[in-house]
Amino acid sequence: MKDFWAYDKDDILKELNISEAGLSSKEVCDRIENYGKNVFA
Repeated sequence: MKDFWAYDKDDILKELNISEAGLSSKEVCDRIENYGKNVFA
């Protein structure tokens, strides 16, 4: 998403598939499955 500061907040949340409350449990599981856990090596 280029020039994100020019977009409406609701459009950004929709584009990133998140809400103001954060990620849903389903979205967390999907992202872990797709990208792995967010860990430091």
